[in-house]
Amino acid sequence: MLKKLVFHFCDSPFIMQENYADTLMRLQDIFYLYKNESLDELTDDELLEYMKEKFDGICAGDLDYLEGTVLDTFAREVRTGTKKYIGKYREDEA
Repeated sequence: MLKKLVFHFCDSPFIMQENYADTLMRLQDIFYLYKNESLDELTDDELLEYMKEKFDGICAGDLDYLEGTVLDTFAREVRTGTKKYIGKYREDEA
């Protein structure tokens, strides 16, 4: 999983060399927590892409906000049966 994390987050403007290893370890912990919280309904890549998009976007690199707010809401929606995150985590247009 660490290899996939490195691939997905390598170009993030919010990960600096001095905190690179710590940030990746924390992202890995967050990934496994929310993989479980979403009842494994998402593929690894779907969850990683969502995490990266939000980490670089609305979270602006804030791991606490990513974990405690954004992904908590995301996992709750997935658990309630929504399919809008399945298949590239986007709602079907059909």
